[in-house]
Amino acid sequence: IRVRGRLRPVLRLGRHLGVESTTDDPTQSIAVLVEAGRDCRCILVDRLIGKQEVVIKTLGDTFKRSSSFSGAAILGSVGFVGEANGVVHLYASEHFARVITGRMLGLPEGEIDRDDIVNDAMGELSNVIVGRVKSRLCDGGLSCTLTLPSIMRGGHRLDDDPEDPGHRLIRFHDRQHRLIVELAIQDGQH
Repeated sequence: IRVRGRLRPVLRLGRHLGVESTTDDPTQSIAVLVEAGRDCRCILVDRLIGKQEVVIKTLGDTFKRSSSFSGAAILGSVGFVGEANGVVHLYASEHFARVITGRMLGLPEGEIDRDDIVNDAMGELSNVIVGRVKSRLCDGGLSCTLTLPSIMRGGHRLDDDPEDPGHRLIRFHDRQHRLIVELAIQDGQH
């Protein structure tokens, strides 16, 4: 397929996945352009389910640490790129994430019966927190663009490095619950 004046190789995804395609004729398919570095290919698909624009930028050595937090069940993450680069992680136990979701939606915790509702609520809370970070960065003259929130479940362990001025853990807790916000940030020049 010719894209931007250059011929690009075509990958028939159905063949690689062992799935029968509705057609092998590229003129009757949808071609999705995928670029990775200097490599550019067209992937033939039968239909598009959704569309998402993604900005990918390496965040450098600052963010290569192995972060995890023992016992946390839900991790909400939102990144930011631009004149400042970084990521905000929000850690909460499964139980506390359900409590937060119930309070956000005005429902008793027992009525929160689907993980996707909890995921959405934790994604929104992650957005609120990173939105505040972005606002402070912009006030300081550093513009940035936020990524979409992502949610992961499982055990995580956090490493708090007091020597790293761009890495902070902020802990919120009461007698029953704890919420931890991990902020990793670096100037966009790195």
